[in-house]
This record gives sequence, structure tokens and C-alpha cells, in this order.
Amino acid sequence: MRSFASIRVTRGLSNALRFGVLLVTLVLLTNTFVAIGWLRPVVVVGDSMAPTFEPGERVLVRRWRTPQRWDVVVLQSTTGEDALLVKRVVGMPGETVTLLAGGVWADSRRVLPENQHAAASVYYGAFGAPEWRLGRDEWFVAGDNQLESIDSRNWAAPAGVPTRLIVGVVADFTSKWPPTPVK
Repeated sequence: MRSFASIRVTRGLSNALRFGVLLVTLVLLTNTFVAIGWLRPVVVVGDSMAPTFEPGERVLVRRWRTPQRWDVVVLQSTTGEDALLVKRVVGMPGETVTLLAGGVWADSRRVLPENQHAAASVYYGAFGAPEWRLGRDEWFVAGDNQLESIDSRNWAAPAGVPTRLIVGVVADFTSKWPPTPVK
């Protein structure tokens, strides 16, 4: 007959083994998705997305997901430079986006972010025209650090980013990669 202490040790080892197998599986899947191009690690450059993402942080980008309003996306530079930009989707294809009085309107309806980070430093409409009409294949993007961000608000025409320049959506299940260790 086994003692109570040996049963607890066996259960503890069993749980540790399960956790270890789950962790190894997760690492292998992530590496596989990166290797086949479904996930792409990207280093944040510049402070246009602060405080959400700081310069030098790494994010994982999902290449298969269609962006939704307030998603953070990685896109190729609209100027033709060989650079990747990290911005937040504010306007969707085909909309008329108005940035006025600290808010965002899409087709004359006020749209509110689902979380505080999406409106980290609301300073919309400070540059250029306060209204933009997007084409069927264009996205309006802005940085969370509105005072520092160069984005759809102040790019030369057109303000919308063509879908072909969007690399993917920053993975919300990791946000930052590798994860910051808990202290």
C-alpha cells in the first residue's frame, strides 16, 4: 500500500511533466509557425507606439488574420523605404474617417476603442485635414504616441495604407516576444 506522501509526490511529478510537455509543444508550434511564415517576429523601432510598445521590444505578427479596428498592425513603409512600421488601425476600407475633438468618427458615427491602450494619447486631427476618405483597399493607421507618430494623419496623399503593405496583425496572445520574465 502506498503512503499519502508518495501519492502527492507522484501527482506533483505528473503535473510537472504535463506542464513541461505543454511548454515544449507550445515552443515547437511557435517555432514551426515562424519557420513557415505564419508568425513573424518584428522589432519595434521608434517611439510612435509608446507606451504600448517601446523601442527595441519584439512582437509576433500573425500574417493570416485580417485587421480589425483598433488592432495593432505591422506594415511596410508607405514611402518605399525598406522599413517596417507598427501602427494601430483606426479606419477601415471604404470609410470616411474624421478625427475631431479627441475622437474618431467613421462614416459620421463615433467609434470608441475597446481598451485604454487604443486611445493612449488621443490627439487626433492635429495635422492636416481632419477628414479622409479611404478607398476600398485602404486602411487608416495611427501611432498610440500621437505627438511623435508619423502616420495616416500626416502622410502625403493618399493617407490610406493599401492592404498589400500590411504584413500582419500583432498577436494579442503574446503581445511582446519573448515574454518579459516576471520579477
